[in-house]
Amino acid sequence: MKKMMDIESLVIEKNIPVKSRKERWELLAKKMNVGDSILFSDYQKARGLFNAFKRMSMDCEGFTEGDSHRLWKTGESK
Repeated sequence: MKKMMDIESLVIEKNIPVKSRKERWELLAKKMNVGDSILFSDYQKARGLFNAFKRMSMDCEGFTEGDSHRLWKTGESK
């Protein structure tokens, strides 16, 4: 049997910025140096980083390695 959540113990917080999934990938792209790569086992996550590179006008290359996907940062913002 699941324990019921005590709603009275929850704290409402204000002015906390919402981090989007897009922002998470953009932060990762900014941390990478040209020539760095990441190997993803999940295509959707690889696609998220790829899209972040494109949104920020950064160059990247991607290839499939078996069932995995690798992305390289190949250039900085234009």
